Amino acid sequence: MKKVLIVLALVLVAAVGVLSAQSGAKKIYELTDEITAPRLLEAATPGYTDEAKKKNITGEVIVSIVVNEKGDVTEPKVKKGLGAGLDESSIEAVKIFKYKPGTKDDNPVNVRLDVSFNFYGQ
Repeated sequence: MKKVLIVLALVLVAAVGVLSAQSGAKKIYELTDEITAPRLLEAATPGYTDEAKKKNITGEVIVSIVVNEKGDVTEPKVKKGLGAGLDESSIEAVKIFKYKPGTKDDNPVNVRLDVSFNFYGQ
């Protein structure tokens, strides 16, 4: 019985190790003094939706993003929204952004940023 439990425990430990290695989850850094911020290379402007125009909605949408080691935007999430399709428009725009990656000790790293879009009645 002890041998079975020991073998089962070893199999479980090995499986957890394989799953951790496969997930490839890399640390996401916040901006600090030790992190060089990503630099924006390409951007897009979100559209002011017809619904927002009809309701004359103005204000700011803030989208939290992760700039990965390649400079691509991942994990966009609305942190502060306005509705009326402006949140979705902001998400679509930020997905097009391209950055020079942030660095730590001269190596590219994943960095979390907030991007804000201001909408004014048109």
